[in-house]
Amino acid sequence: MRFSTKLVSVLLAVLMLLAVLPVSASAQSANSGSFSLLNYNVAGLPDFAAMFSGDETLDVAAKEAVIGGLLNESGIDYIAVQEDFNFHRSLVKAMPSYTYSTIHQGGVPIGGGLNIYSKRRIYNVEREEWRLRFGLFDEGDQLTPKGIVYAVIEIADGVYADLYDIHADAFDTEESQQARVSNFLQLFEMIMRHNSDRPILVTGDFNISIHNAPTDPSGEMIRRLFIETLGMKDAWIELHNDGDYSDFSRWKATGLSDWGHWDSVEKILYKDGNGIHLEPTSFEYVEYVGENGKSLSDHKGAKAVFSYTADDSFRPEAASDFTVESFNLFKEIRRVLTTFFDTLILCLKNLALLKTQRPITD
Repeated sequence: MRFSTKLVSVLLAVLMLLAVLPVSASAQSANSGSFSLLNYNVAGLPDFAAMFSGDETLDVAAKEAVIGGLLNESGIDYIAVQEDFNFHRSLVKAMPSYTYSTIHQGGVPIGGGLNIYSKRRIYNVEREEWRLRFGLFDEGDQLTPKGIVYAVIEIADGVYADLYDIHADAFDTEESQQARVSNFLQLFEMIMRHNSDRPILVTGDFNISIHNAPTDPSGEMIRRLFIETLGMKDAWIELHNDGDYSDFSRWKATGLSDWGHWDSVEKILYKDGNGIHLEPTSFEYVEYVGENGKSLSDHKGAKAVFSYTADDSFRPEAASDFTVESFNLFKEIRRVLTTFFDTLILCLKNLALLKTQRPITD
């Protein structure tokens, strides 16, 4: 009887240990780990020059398929893209590993070109068009509703973060600089409105960099709003410029262009939240090339790997706390028609203005 009692006690102890082990493993995966994030302007604009000349030498659809294949093989957890326009189907068809994505808005001129691709479900998706853009026929920023796409992403079971993907106004004219200032203020307001305690990741094509602050007010606005006010950090600056947001002299001294090399326009900003501490372990600018060795985009991708750890203040969240994006046909028809006719009217007004400003010649 004594032997049987001991045996039962041992068996009970083993069963209790087996019951505890899965819980411990699950808690460990939530308490620490790593994930990767890529930001990439896929340059999915139609080749308008070739279309009008009848000599379409650039097969954009085929190029997007190549990009999609390379992204699919990358193994990156979350991919935020810009200029995902008319050739979205070619891109996404080559990305079967990315089960989840934001709903595509369409091509030029009705879509903003912003999408997020993920291997985990995406929640609470919101989009905002910029309040201010500059440049129609000459710069093109007013031809598409560029802006912000926001989503809650799942890093691990119970661990979520707010992800913002943006495409700011382009070019360096005074009007474009002021448009970017407005863009960053709008992004700042959106982040403040969500007022989330979750970790925050902001990425995209900023079309300006922090080192441009002395000559461009929009560069200064990045530092003032996101670094100083929100307490965010820039992954490239933290890892490759010793966390210095004002002195870029050693990079300027190299004579190397900043475009796709140092403090480039492709940015990844981050901030801790909900007891989750984020730490970038690597950051690199990635050039995706085709079989001919030429770049598939006029931008490089910005890739960062983050480690995360949770402290005692961390509180897990449940998927049931969030909503999954759904397609609303009537809402989408209204958006498409409104965007199309607003753009058409804007173009007609500008054509009429150009005609009246044309110099009179004999």
